[in-house]
Amino acid sequence: MGLYLLTCGTLCAAEEFLFTQEQSDTACATLLEALDGYRQTHYSPETHLLYSTPLERLPSAEMVRDLDPNPVGYGTGMEDCTMYAGTLLVAWIELFDLTGEESLRARAYDTYLGLRAVGTAHGVRGFVSRGICPEDAASTYITSSRDQYTHYVEGLWRYCRSPLCDDVTRGEIRGLLCDLADTMEAQITPENDYGFLRADGSKDPRGLHKMWHVYAHEAARLPMIYAAAWDVSGSAKYRALYERIAAEAIDQSLTLNSRPRQEVNAWVPTYSFYQMQCSLDVMHRVENDTPLKTRMLRAMKATKDFASIRFPGLVKNQNLQQFADIHIAQLLSPALVLTGEQKTHLVNTLTHRNLRHASVSGTCHLLRAYAHACRNGYMPVPKVKIPEVAKIHPGALTPTSWKTLPPQPEVDENLVVFLGDAYLGAEAGNIEKFQNAARLILDLRPRPAMIVFTGNLAAHGTESEYELAKPVLRQFADAKIPVRFLLGDADRREVLFRVFPEYGPPGTLVPGRNVGVFEHPRADFLLLDTAAKEASEGALDDGQKKWLGDRLQECAAAEKPCFIVSHHPPQHLGVTELLVGNTGFLAWIHAHEHRWADRARDLPRTLGLQSVAYSADGEPHEGFCMLKLDKWEFVFRPVTYDQDDVWARRVAVFRLNSRPPEK
Repeated sequence: MGLYLLTCGTLCAAEEFLFTQEQSDTACATLLEALDGYRQTHYSPETHLLYSTPLERLPSAEMVRDLDPNPVGYGTGMEDCTMYAGTLLVAWIELFDLTGEESLRARAYDTYLGLRAVGTAHGVRGFVSRGICPEDAASTYITSSRDQYTHYVEGLWRYCRSPLCDDVTRGEIRGLLCDLADTMEAQITPENDYGFLRADGSKDPRGLHKMWHVYAHEAARLPMIYAAAWDVSGSAKYRALYERIAAEAIDQSLTLNSRPRQEVNAWVPTYSFYQMQCSLDVMHRVENDTPLKTRMLRAMKATKDFASIRFPGLVKNQNLQQFADIHIAQLLSPALVLTGEQKTHLVNTLTHRNLRHASVSGTCHLLRAYAHACRNGYMPVPKVKIPEVAKIHPGALTPTSWKTLPPQPEVDENLVVFLGDAYLGAEAGNIEKFQNAARLILDLRPRPAMIVFTGNLAAHGTESEYELAKPVLRQFADAKIPVRFLLGDADRREVLFRVFPEYGPPGTLVPGRNVGVFEHPRADFLLLDTAAKEASEGALDDGQKKWLGDRLQECAAAEKPCFIVSHHPPQHLGVTELLVGNTGFLAWIHAHEHRWADRARDLPRTLGLQSVAYSADGEPHEGFCMLKLDKWEFVFRPVTYDQDDVWARRVAVFRLNSRPPEK
């Protein structure tokens, strides 16, 4: 059934409702039947969690501990259990408030136990995992996200306030939310890129952990955590943490509908409208300051209407979960009144012919959207009997012996930094930007294992220009961070290595050329010299091509991933035939174009570095790039001098079919 077949004029079977009682009962029964069907195959009584795939397809505990196939657990069926549980728990609470059905008490407690598990089973205080492996009810992937944290906090906080919750459980929730707030206070720091740590104490290279200096739709997530902890504990400490950032978070939230549509489409998934409203709603319910409370509601109303821009694009694929995400964003607060068009969308979704065939996540989200629709007076309260589930005898949370996370090491042996195009001497401000890049790198905790400078350190290759770099390079040396230099078209090799003999060509792999190999235990980096006075787009002579071909064959034989690094991009270098069919080659890293780019569909795949000193589009995107070599995946991301630069949140991820060899 097309989304626009129904019109507002044909919706109302009763003056006060958009649905008949029969339609409401049918929707409720259909969704409950679908959910209970999934409980037979996708639910674990050991973890009290729903999974997106049947239990027999989930990874083993050994695989999870080994972070196979990736540290996030993407594609495993365990990646979003916390989101399902948080969404479902609020649905049970809303339905109980409407119906008083006692059968919902066991359902809510069971769902709560799942949320409790993702916050405790792994033994890391203040860490919220994406899911728990049913095999041992303890193993989890180390990378979570602010999305999981959002649903965890909202679900626990709403349950704590509900008559479904007993005093013992309220005490548990108080401890869980305060543990989380304490962890946020300790970890959301500049040193951690304003993000929480992974379960092993390391930083997340993807940026999923980032809680401050974020997009408008994410700005309220951190104050939401402090607000919930303050509300359940009454602690002045959490109130102060909340009040310190609440107003700024609302200011940022209010900018969402003023952002360019292209930017919002690129950076705001449909479910983020729903999550944004969850965080704003918690703040709105806790806040006592009337002017700030009014601004919060204004942000929620703007988000409600802005979410509607997604509907036309969703009509084609008929994704019921995405429809539900928008409906929740529009129905979360009774003060958010639907427009006629929004009512039409709601009716079409909750009478959709495929309602019983949504995914696990889709069913959970649809059930919550249904509950909100009933509460807000758009549907009659259901009169169907809500089936019982096996009753679970309440059991107090066993005191947890929290793990002591290892301290951050001085050096991250799996972190490599790439810089390029400083053009010292071209403009007076370039040396300042180079120093700024150096400061950010030296401030990293832990520091990188290697810095690769990809050419054009100087604007004209003069000795005086290279001399400008000495104070910065001395800081790297003092910090014991090795530096490798490649050459760009503006560099002069004889001058560069006369000023810096310590960075001279490592041996004579190719006579007369600055060619080398950085052999990391998890990948090899083949460093090329593409500088040629007669070719501004770079060139490779036959000697380098032969050497490159031989090294690529060696990497392939050893089944070891490899990157090629040069100043110039490969388009004009005549190397495509060397890379065809080479399964170990991952990407060609280059400078020269002064902009970050991941050309994943090109042959070869290329990663372009932004300039240290120049922006290709006039925006403040100058900076450097970092490559994190995790066990099963590599993450490449840009870093800019401006913490609020959303462009810098882009990452390139390389998932490996097998773990790279360890040495």
